[in-house]
Amino acid sequence: MSESPQTTNSAERLISLLKPALTPAPNAPYLQVWRTVFTPVTDLVAIYHNLYLLSELINQIEAEIKSTPNIRHELFLQPFPALRKHVLIDNLTQGSNDFQRDLPAIVNTLEFCSDTLSRVHPEAAIPKSELDELLAGITDLLTLLATTKELNKHLRDILFSLLTAAQISISSYKIKGAQGLRKDLFAIFAIIQVHLDEINASKATPEVSKFDDIMRKFDKFTARALKVKEMFTAAAPLLAYAGNVANQLM
Repeated sequence: MSESPQTTNSAERLISLLKPALTPAPNAPYLQVWRTVFTPVTDLVAIYHNLYLLSELINQIEAEIKSTPNIRHELFLQPFPALRKHVLIDNLTQGSNDFQRDLPAIVNTLEFCSDTLSRVHPEAAIPKSELDELLAGITDLLTLLATTKELNKHLRDILFSLLTAAQISISSYKIKGAQGLRKDLFAIFAIIQVHLDEINASKATPEVSKFDDIMRKFDKFTARALKVKEMFTAAAPLLAYAGNVANQLM
């Protein structure tokens, strides 16, 4: 009998991210703190991006708590204003003593948030092995696209762009969770619909075949985590709508 998949929620993800923030030296600059939190990411632009995603995660938790009935919302949300001040990009060169002082109380409240959200907003965790499989496949295909003569430059550029978007999304799973990855996949899926004729014209090539396999796995893994239907098999009625969305985004 197979084991039930491990579940997670938005608050639990935030707790896992914040706990390493206690390990840098006292009053270490915020930049050092966030490099510890987001390891192995150290690039400054990537730190900015992850702080933005962290702010979005805080907003998600707040919205989910506010939508939960029969609880005292103000008690759960009490540390959120202070937490938001600590994730500002403007703080990066400043000392983090205040953050390290506030963090235990913040994490303690988030534990209560996590316990509540585990019952009303759970999602199955995507195993690391599956995320690694996707990332390895993307890396291999990006390498192949850089040298292939099978595809025209326009199609190579399209696939390269979509694969890079998927790579960035999957690499941010610890922050975004399956729900965030699913939203990114829908945007990718919408762009695919715009170029579907061109992609299908080359579907016999190894490059497009590998691309299709990666996207179907991305779809399968996130759909299973959220207990929804797979887009590539169940979304045919949405194709026209998806194309319209993509045209507006481009």
